[in-house]
Amino acid sequence: MAQPSGGSRQSRISPTRSASRQVKSEGSKNSLNNIKMPSSKLGTGASRISIGRGLDAIELLILKQGLRIVDVLPYKELDLLAVVLNSGDILQARLSDFECLKKASDAHLKKWRLIGGGMGINWETLDEDLSLCGLIRDSAQQEALRRMTGRRSKVRSKG
Repeated sequence: MAQPSGGSRQSRISPTRSASRQVKSEGSKNSLNNIKMPSSKLGTGASRISIGRGLDAIELLILKQGLRIVDVLPYKELDLLAVVLNSGDILQARLSDFECLKKASDAHLKKWRLIGGGMGINWETLDEDLSLCGLIRDSAQQEALRRMTGRRSKVRSKG
């Protein structure tokens, strides 16, 4: 697994996160709401993940809506990584935000594979992994910053 370059990135896949947490569902005090997911480990068919306390809002969104990555489109000349989800949504990130991807050739960028049943992207030749959760988190953060910056510009121009 790639070591974070220049600090920890939210979109790294954490090997220490337990995929078998048994926690109570938000909706029911006594029932567990388990989701069966394809496993990224060789020789295993599926993992069980319980929805409830211990998962953040983005993880819950991914699990409840069954979001998965279906395609990855790197555009080095545009400094763009487009990630297509099974919902039809497209997440965008800058290649330059990831030191290893920024330095990679077009040929290396195109040699990606999905891991964790579409929960992450791996570039084996680059030793780089990105998670769906981190990509959504980064995208939401960028959108919030764009909105806040836009509001300040409008407020300043009125005064």
